[in-house]
Amino acid sequence: MKLTRLYVVLLTLFLICLNTAFSQEVFRVLAKKGNVSIETGGSSAPAKPSDKVMSDSKIVIGDGGYLSLVHSTSRRNVELLKSGTFKGKELSASVSSVKLSTSQRFADFVVNEVGKSSNQSYQDNMKLAGSVSRSSNKQKTAQEQLQDKMKEKFAEEQQKHEYLKHVSIDDWFKGNEDVNLTAFFPYGMVAEPTKGVFKWIRGSGNNTKFTVNIWDVDKVVLLYAVETEDTTVTINLVEAGVTESCFWSIESKNPSFETEKYELAVLTKEQQDTMEMEKAEIIKELGETSSPFAKLVLARFAEEYLLLSEAERLFKEVMDENPTVPEYKGLYCKFLLRNGNSILAKPYL
Repeated sequence: MKLTRLYVVLLTLFLICLNTAFSQEVFRVLAKKGNVSIETGGSSAPAKPSDKVMSDSKIVIGDGGYLSLVHSTSRRNVELLKSGTFKGKELSASVSSVKLSTSQRFADFVVNEVGKSSNQSYQDNMKLAGSVSRSSNKQKTAQEQLQDKMKEKFAEEQQKHEYLKHVSIDDWFKGNEDVNLTAFFPYGMVAEPTKGVFKWIRGSGNNTKFTVNIWDVDKVVLLYAVETEDTTVTINLVEAGVTESCFWSIESKNPSFETEKYELAVLTKEQQDTMEMEKAEIIKELGETSSPFAKLVLARFAEEYLLLSEAERLFKEVMDENPTVPEYKGLYCKFLLRNGNSILAKPYL
């Protein structure tokens, strides 16, 4: 009798090991809300960002729960919007096996980023914020120069502030509650010729009227100025006479204050055509542009081109449309940190 029981136990263990050996990773968790658990090999645990879903896994979603998955090989997205039990193998079989190509590196970035803390993301990925797409050898001049300057700027900040590497984000913000008029993307950005989007926060004081100034490359000659009561403005740079590199600043009347001058590079027509072709290919691969995953991929694409206003719009849109999903808020926060907007990121930490 004892030998029989021992045999049964050993056989059970063997079958579990055999099943595990043939079980393969099929998904990674992108985001979730509510009560969601993943059971693999007889062990169940709450789902977390970047968790692996194996072919033998069971996913259990409670009432009101939500889970977004990215396929481990094809990088296709699956959203589970209803409660129930789902099997990894069956979900994998329902996903197209055609791998993403043009959009894969953007999808990879999004998947890897959700598993990082804000501090880790800021320190590890700041250098990526100035990474311009190298899909074309013709991607040159103003963008590459701006990329180098952005990296140099951040290196200078690290030299001045050793605590960036050693303290928490919350400690970093202490004493910075009262801020002046603050621009988005102080390390520089790129704009399309007919759509330069400039954005800022009012800061402390009674700031109700602003002037956005466009300066020449030497930061001496004022090329264009526009007044607004809003905190964002879109300028047709062609009509403003801006064709390549320039600088921009914002000033307020009450109290009287002007920001420093920030660099802006303008895409040439050739660069814009290349960008639009690559974007069209990404949209074709994704098959849609309305899901959170598709918007995040397109946001990262825009970020690599340093089209930071468009990237910010998409990251924030995903967060605002899914306010109860913490991973999407985290991705927006990390985007701000990567691109020099530490003060703006604070409310989302």
